[in-house]
Amino acid sequence: MMRSLLCLFLTMLCAVAEERILSYDSVISVRLDGDLDVVETIRVNVEGDEIRRGIYRDFPQDYKTRWGLKQHRPFKVTKVNRNGISEPYKVERMGSGTRVRIGSADEFLVRGSVQEYTITYRTGRQLFFDERGDELYWNVTGNFWNFPIMEARARVVLPEGIALQEAEAYTGPIGGKGRDYEQTKAPDGVSFRTTSPLGRQEGLTVVVRWEPGNLDASAYKRAGIWVGNEVLFLGVVVVATGLTVFIILWFVVGRDPRRGVIVPDWEPPVGFSPAAVRYLKNMKFDNRCFTAAVLSLAAKGFLRIEEVGTGDYKVVKLKGKHKGELAPEEDALFQNLFSDGNSLLLKQTNHVQIGMAKSKLDSSLRRSVRGTFFQNNTNHWLIALLVCACGLAIMTIPTDAPMAVIMMMVFTTFSGIAAGAMARTLREGGASKAWGCLVVALMGGVGIILIVIGQFAGVWCAVATLLVLLAAPVFHFLMKAPTKAGRHALDDIDGFREYLEVAEEDRLNLENPPERTPELFERFLPYALALGVEQKWSEKFDDVLSAAGMEKGGQVYTPSFYSGG
Repeated sequence: MMRSLLCLFLTMLCAVAEERILSYDSVISVRLDGDLDVVETIRVNVEGDEIRRGIYRDFPQDYKTRWGLKQHRPFKVTKVNRNGISEPYKVERMGSGTRVRIGSADEFLVRGSVQEYTITYRTGRQLFFDERGDELYWNVTGNFWNFPIMEARARVVLPEGIALQEAEAYTGPIGGKGRDYEQTKAPDGVSFRTTSPLGRQEGLTVVVRWEPGNLDASAYKRAGIWVGNEVLFLGVVVVATGLTVFIILWFVVGRDPRRGVIVPDWEPPVGFSPAAVRYLKNMKFDNRCFTAAVLSLAAKGFLRIEEVGTGDYKVVKLKGKHKGELAPEEDALFQNLFSDGNSLLLKQTNHVQIGMAKSKLDSSLRRSVRGTFFQNNTNHWLIALLVCACGLAIMTIPTDAPMAVIMMMVFTTFSGIAAGAMARTLREGGASKAWGCLVVALMGGVGIILIVIGQFAGVWCAVATLLVLLAAPVFHFLMKAPTKAGRHALDDIDGFREYLEVAEEDRLNLENPPERTPELFERFLPYALALGVEQKWSEKFDDVLSAAGMEKGGQVYTPSFYSGG
């Protein structure tokens, strides 16, 4: 018996000592201009747990509407009292709403006391207008309190002469449809009172409708979709400006000079090695630049290509008389291919040395070709990209802070996945598979980033980000343009290419074309490979090479610098 009484006493003691809202009274006065004047009186029991210096009240202000836009509802505090005396407070922007912090940092409330706070404020754009009637849908208490509310009361006051049509209320959590309330109609409006306590994160919401056409809704109509979306639209304008800058800069610096008259010629452009021809033609370095340079070294007698096994090749350094001088980029490649010996097996196991040789070739081509014969115009491209980035940053200003952190985590994660997949597959010898892993990982990462942006910053920011991600690589490619000297060199290259791929010299009207010999075939084969016409160049010499092969006692011709199947 005594044990039961003791448990009951302790339970009652805990209930009494619990921090809670004893009463929550709100008077909502509807103005003729559609704004609301609200006075909230909140009586709380203080126990020094969460309520120490004061309380705070959260007011949502931004609500999502159609097309990913939001409606901003103005809110301004005019007065805050505690126990009838003015109390310090601070208004802070919190995500999509506002938090009013009430209390002094230097004053602690008395534990076990009851404090009464009165908040007076004005808010707008809270009403809904249509031909059937005007409506107020109002969350009286909010659903963010961590304390139970023992009783909540709300009184809606309408302007004089406006007749009430209907009223109802809901109790419970967000979206709840509880009916634990009673209402009382009055000549100037209606009152509501809860009939049972509200738990944590529960609240009271009232819906009041009255006859239409009595309030001035012009302020609502003037505001339109711009109010609350100013920063978003500014960001859209800046992103659109950045995309326009891409187009303008491409028009100014990225367009290729007009192509000249193409004159077929049986000599390659003076001073251009096969690798340089390829580099200028594509305005970038690729594996064919490397292959063409290796083949050119072989054709000039600096190395020999040997087939080792099935599909494996080895380059062997040759000494003695050579058939021509090396271009600077070919010399750089030659020195690095044989930096550790007189031969090099072209396999994945030697990827470090091969990669270094490719890098030296790329660097040398960049010095001799880029800038003189074509421009990347990367600085102009970066200007437009920076404008777009500023626009995207502006669009994220009114969003929640976690977005940036989540985006960084997602991007870092997928970058790590992509890098790991590439490293693993490259070690296994599957370069194409590695690039496939990279593309899939990046596409997945971009997709998740767009979803995250859409969730935190809205669909407008996600669409703008997608447009920038699409436009940036496209214009990075388009912004490359040959100089006037480069355009002349490209015309010469196109004339030489016509000679390489056309089977009958008579159709080209060439004066004194060179005699078709195996030596001529080997000399220009690296250029044909660089320009992607090696098959047509070989077909052009089909009869000559067949005869040369038979002269050597074989059935198939093989170049002098090559041995193998």
